[in-house]
Amino acid sequence: MEAGIIGGLIAAALIAFFSKKERKGSVYGEIKHGYVPIIVATGALLAILGLVFLGYVTKVWENISDVLILLPIVLVFLVVASYSLLEYFKVKGTFDENSITFSTPWNGKKVLSWNDFEKVEVSDLAGWYVLKFKSDEKIRLSKILNGYGDVLDLLEKKGFDIPKFKVDQ
Repeated sequence: MEAGIIGGLIAAALIAFFSKKERKGSVYGEIKHGYVPIIVATGALLAILGLVFLGYVTKVWENISDVLILLPIVLVFLVVASYSLLEYFKVKGTFDENSITFSTPWNGKKVLSWNDFEKVEVSDLAGWYVLKFKSDEKIRLSKILNGYGDVLDLLEKKGFDIPKFKVDQ
């Protein structure tokens, strides 16, 4: 139990550390996972562990109850690894004074004009900013995306209020 609490605290501290580093992009106008190789390492590690478990499961076919216990574990590892790798390589965007283009494997590509922008909301639970547009489109900018702060600075410069996370207040 204590190990889980300590692990959770360490994870929260790492996320806070990386999200502060990612606020400004390395190239103005770009939004991407830049300085977060932890996501790739986690995805690769989970994929390897999943494959190791899969190799183990295929060797214990003699006892079906062992397979039924290990198979969900293997599937969880592979799903989380796939999600992490897709998140790292496929979530990206660009923006300028007129518009934002944002692409994810989950929602596809969106090209939206700042003229249609309404407001920014925050999701404390998920740790992202939700950009809402008049067309009912939403763009979710995670605090671990490199350059999310540049977008917020631009919106603030355009006169929009940027809410704070409860943790940051």
